[in-house]
Amino acid sequence: MNVIDHLKINTMMRLSAMLFFVCTLNASNTKENEHLPEIGKNFPLLWKADIGRVSFRSNVIFNGKDVIIGSNGSYYMDYNLYDKKSGVYILNGQNGKIKKSFSGNCLGDMDVNGILLYNQKLYFGNDNEEFFCTTPDGKTIWKKPTSGDIEHEPVLIEGKDKKYIVYASEDGEVRAVEPETGNTVWTYYTPNFNGWKPEDNRTIFKVKSYFSNTLSFYTKPVLRDLNHDGVLDLLYLTYNSKLYAINGSNGQLLWCYSNDENFQIQNIVTGTDADPTPIIFHYTYKGPNKYVAYQTTLNAKGKCIKIDSTNETVSGLSLNNFCTKNNELILADRESLLVYEKNKLKSTIDRSFKGVNKYRYSSSNEPMSRNFGDALLSNTTFPYKGSKNCIMVLNQHDYANFDYGFIEIISLDTKQVIDRFELPASSEMSPILKDVNQDGYLDLLVNCSDGFLYCYNLKIKNNF
Repeated sequence: MNVIDHLKINTMMRLSAMLFFVCTLNASNTKENEHLPEIGKNFPLLWKADIGRVSFRSNVIFNGKDVIIGSNGSYYMDYNLYDKKSGVYILNGQNGKIKKSFSGNCLGDMDVNGILLYNQKLYFGNDNEEFFCTTPDGKTIWKKPTSGDIEHEPVLIEGKDKKYIVYASEDGEVRAVEPETGNTVWTYYTPNFNGWKPEDNRTIFKVKSYFSNTLSFYTKPVLRDLNHDGVLDLLYLTYNSKLYAINGSNGQLLWCYSNDENFQIQNIVTGTDADPTPIIFHYTYKGPNKYVAYQTTLNAKGKCIKIDSTNETVSGLSLNNFCTKNNELILADRESLLVYEKNKLKSTIDRSFKGVNKYRYSSSNEPMSRNFGDALLSNTTFPYKGSKNCIMVLNQHDYANFDYGFIEIISLDTKQVIDRFELPASSEMSPILKDVNQDGYLDLLVNCSDGFLYCYNLKIKNNF
């Protein structure tokens, strides 16, 4: 290699370093309590739609040019007889116009979270203890009463001779039904179940359920063939810190694991199809703002293989995760991005962001993390400002400006935060990255607590 080549390489390296410095400048020069740059000033707003609030359990369905999403309406907890904004929304992905919204009833708590699209039919439950099958434009095909609120996206199971839809109620029931009729294939009830069964008085149950909340099945299950019978089984991690493994063929309990720890809501299965290994995360308190995180690994029969201490943290694991093309598992705690490889913590990326806590119930003026514990990760990685492999992290709140959430763009290559941008309000929705308006550029779809679903143009070619 000659001198000219060395000079060229040196110049390119210097330019790269300068570019990265400029890219990261915005992420590091925000003063303790300044508002972050508004996201709309960097990424053009394509459209926004007034649909009410969505939750971290809400999914988005892209059906041709339509965007389908469930809504909790004006409030996550409905104390009135009817919230006109809750239900299912069908939007035009190109301009955000609401083509149709429906809830199925005139009265009741019609909050809808997850939705399944199968064979051009929509399947979803609500907080009014009902489960629906509808056409894409909202016409009810069948409706079934349930034993409690349905808080997550239903799943499709392919049995040995037919397919069926599985959903679970907050009260502790898992039910498999035929997609065409809604007829029951099998049912599982938790040992402490005290919800409604078909032989019970429905009116008494409805009055009781209006004044109560439960802690069972809340999030979508992970599907794995645990018993190697050719049918996927269901792994449900509950809000009362139990991991249920339910036979997908007949609804029988394979096993239930609990170790008296407060599990995080993460439900992860690694390993191979032949040897799946469920993983659970939990924390132990070690002093003010300090916890030690533990990773419990099970085998396919629900036996604990090992418990690893992962890292010291200020608590709060992300509510979802992301697996890269290289099979690296990405999670986040409150101040770090955690990268796992083969069930081992491979590296951590610092995303700490200090400020004075201005949360309305805090009396402390000491600098602390502005990050929110229950982060949400984007559904894909993407190139941004010279880094080919970035991920987006959503903080539901900014502890220095609590009414606002913000996103971070983190490079998995350089292991640094590149940018932070303030959202129009706080948010509980996983950032969805997709070419929503089908113009060839990647967009960001995110809902905020002001009730709007926002679509921003990330100005990145959708060709990766």
